[in-house]
Amino acid sequence: MRFFEYLLNILCFWRYKWGVSNDTLSYKLAELLDISRGSVFLFENARSAQYIFLKSLNLRKKNSVALQAFTCNAVVNPILWVGLKPLYIDIGSKTLNISLDSLYERIDSDTKVVVIQHTFGTPVFKEREDFEKFIEEMHSKDIIVIEDCAHCLGGSLDGKKLGTFGDASIFSFGVEKVLSTRVGGVLVVNNSKYISKVWEEFNNLHPVGYLSSFLWLLNPVIWRIIRCLGGTDSLARFFRNLGLLNMGFFNSELLGKKPKHYPRKLSNVLCNVVSKEIDCLSLNLKHRKRISEIYEQKFSSVKEVELVEHCKLKDISFLRYPLICETSSLASDLFQFLKKERVNVGDWYCPVVYPHSTSLKSMNYEKGSCPVAEDIASRIVNLPTGESISVEYAERICEGIICFFQNYGNKRN
Repeated sequence: MRFFEYLLNILCFWRYKWGVSNDTLSYKLAELLDISRGSVFLFENARSAQYIFLKSLNLRKKNSVALQAFTCNAVVNPILWVGLKPLYIDIGSKTLNISLDSLYERIDSDTKVVVIQHTFGTPVFKEREDFEKFIEEMHSKDIIVIEDCAHCLGGSLDGKKLGTFGDASIFSFGVEKVLSTRVGGVLVVNNSKYISKVWEEFNNLHPVGYLSSFLWLLNPVIWRIIRCLGGTDSLARFFRNLGLLNMGFFNSELLGKKPKHYPRKLSNVLCNVVSKEIDCLSLNLKHRKRISEIYEQKFSSVKEVELVEHCKLKDISFLRYPLICETSSLASDLFQFLKKERVNVGDWYCPVVYPHSTSLKSMNYEKGSCPVAEDIASRIVNLPTGESISVEYAERICEGIICFFQNYGNKRN
């Protein structure tokens, strides 16, 4: 959505709660995924979507939910909020996705749900048939499969959309996700036997209110002001302290606590914002793919970094492009270098339950339990692929990093 349209949405307060944008967005998402509109549930954020689905299952408190380390607290928190136990699984060093060997070793009779996260947009499985066999195997063990599709809206595997394999799936339109709306989450329920219970929970919710909708609409305006003034963290904190800027999470969530106003439905005006961005999704993904190809071409022979394995690149549009540095100190120095160059560099997921201020103790994560994830988290830097990154800018980023590596090597010698 263009900037002036954000301003128009802010002024048209009568659209905040009432209108047809909820239905419009639901239909667009159903068409995108080739599913029934009645399987789509719109929330303020993805963690609310996951919370409602887990709550609707009415599992026992002793039950666990298996998920990979190297993730966000937004995935862990809903598990804690319904009183279940997170069971952390290590990742593959070449894929950054859940290690299936580790998963099979750790799940037991108390494990009732497994979350499959398609990290940075790369599918956990390389073949559609393998994914479908995995779902069948989990069902034979009485385990429900949730796809975490926060990074892969519009992605597919052998012609089948990611998010339509599992019993349910979660999509996010939050901070730095595929769409640039900063707000919104979706629950898709693919297994019909769970839909009625979800509808019962969903119908009891209220939509995001007038003030909160106004503040969400104001966020892109504030971020533009911040970028124009130099894009400093101190400016972001200033606006956040004024209560005008949502940084993607509340302080209580860093400690595993649920904010009192969660969960809420997505309001009409916010549905309209997301709906406009959905219309541009194919161009969005095409652009990300082009930028990812530039990174791959430039860094494939650079010895200081490893690139992740991926399926056919034609099916993948990286949300962010990960570089695994030789050492943690090299990753740290590269990150600081890129920050100084004002590149929108990321450190997902360092630590293994992101962000940095998250209490790992509150997340029930035991240090040392997922050594591969912890090692990768200490050595990762990821690069932006969004619409603000032109081909020329991506090439300059690559040139700057390669030059940095050369200078870094000379200093060591």
